Amino acid sequence: MIKYPNGTSNSVEYDTEGKPSKIVNSEGYRWVREGDGWTEYKGNVKRGHNSYDVVETTGGDLVTTLKDGARMVTRLNGVMDVTPSTRTKAK
Repeated sequence: MIKYPNGTSNSVEYDTEGKPSKIVNSEGYRWVREGDGWTEYKGNVKRGHNSYDVVETTGGDLVTTLKDGARMVTRLNGVMDVTPSTRTKAK
């Protein structure tokens, strides 16, 4: 379990290959790896499905890389860093 200074937490479950397969936070949200990406649930209600290149934990940080190259990192200290996509859209 990853605990943050603001009192929230994330619990990460892994598949047999050591990749995250489920993330549950203390606010009642969970993300489950399904098919080509991750499905978000609040309680038993499906809220959406998104395709990610990678979702991994390193040293307590949760790193999410979107298909367009944007990255969101939730650091162990609770701070979220967002790096916009560096890819340009085709004209």
